[in-house]
Amino acid sequence: MTMIENVSRYYDGPLTQVPQKSTGVYTIGVFRKWPASKTVKYIEHTWEDGDSLGALSALYGDGSK
Repeated sequence: MTMIENVSRYYDGPLTQVPQKSTGVYTIGVFRKWPASKTVKYIEHTWEDGDSLGALSALYGDGSK
């Protein structure tokens, strides 16, 4: 079982059960509550050999803005 520590930004997020497409087994997910004024930018990326989180951060930005 994975625990969410009380210092996590997801700690008080709402929980939901989500079925995995490949197995049908349900897992528990938690969502972050975003302020109404917060804009979230989504990027679609196909993972390729040699990709790393650091390289993707450098390519797309670090998400701090």
